[in-house]
Amino acid sequence: MLFTDSFKAQLKISEGLAYHLYLDTNGYVTVGHGHMMDHVGLAITLPFQTAMARTEPARELFSQLQMPNLSVGISQYMKMGARRATQDEIKQDWNAVKAQPFGLHIPAKSFQEFTACWLSKQDVEDLFDQDLKEHVQSIKTYVFPDFDTFPQAAQEAIFDMEFNMGPTTLNTFTNFKKAVNARDWDGAANTCHRITPHEERNVWTKNMFLKLAMDTRANEAYQLNRELKEAHRGF
Repeated sequence: MLFTDSFKAQLKISEGLAYHLYLDTNGYVTVGHGHMMDHVGLAITLPFQTAMARTEPARELFSQLQMPNLSVGISQYMKMGARRATQDEIKQDWNAVKAQPFGLHIPAKSFQEFTACWLSKQDVEDLFDQDLKEHVQSIKTYVFPDFDTFPQAAQEAIFDMEFNMGPTTLNTFTNFKKAVNARDWDGAANTCHRITPHEERNVWTKNMFLKLAMDTRANEAYQLNRELKEAHRGF
């Protein structure tokens, strides 16, 4: 799959951005652009940083930062001196965040007050690039083995759904899967709706399939017209 700059930008907008831990709409601990860590063991492998003087005032300062204003907010916090967070410190943040309520309309920034660790901007971008590769493999392994043969627009729409929901949930969309495997893009558009706090994401996905269906029909009409003209020349 070709990841265009425009698609990656669209995905980042849809997923949002947080340099600290937060809970997604299903209650999974997450960081960055939707990188889920459903076990604390996954969090402690990441290069989280924290303040050299890890005090309550520092935690309170971090809780007041307005995401994603990393360049200003985090720099203020790091004036205390930054260092690599220990595993225990990362676990402390993970457990504190995991204990909080979650839901469709609870924003990532609401979890800031329970954290004192963060990832750098570069670490978040590296993690995002890694996730892109892993999710493509996940789609091909668990959902659509023929994913590489689909048109680019279909790949982007499917990827957005799988990145958002994961392969297990996407596999429950049986009518959607049947439509995609049949290259029925109108059918895919009518069955791709998911539960999300951002309805515009559903609209974007549906429109991707609708445009693909329209383009496919236009191409088929062009090919048919071309064949008729060739046949007419033969008489």
